[in-house]
Amino acid sequence: MKTELVNLQESKFKGNVLAFGDLKIEDAIIVKGVKVVSGKNGVFLGMPSRKNEKTGEWSEIVYVEDKDLRSQLADLAKANATPPASGGIDFRGAISSPEEPSRSPIDDSDIPF
Repeated sequence: MKTELVNLQESKFKGNVLAFGDLKIEDAIIVKGVKVVSGKNGVFLGMPSRKNEKTGEWSEIVYVEDKDLRSQLADLAKANATPPASGGIDFRGAISSPEEPSRSPIDDSDIPF
């Protein structure tokens, strides 16, 4: 399955979220608001999530059940966020789509946790 990250933007916040972007699947589906996250088991691609106002718990809006596809998405996240020798994150291979309008800067209200 062909997947790619588009509109990838480095996170301006401290923490585990390295970048925000969109996931394009088979040139047919775009999942908005994915996150490249550095977790205890390495870098992975976090799906969009929302907070339950009653319980305060976060849940994914999009869940990938297929283990092979989840692994492929983790590899995609790793390939797009590799630490360079000088520190920080180098987003190599990230694609910025010229068709998408530019977005306003991300602020605290955009982070779902």
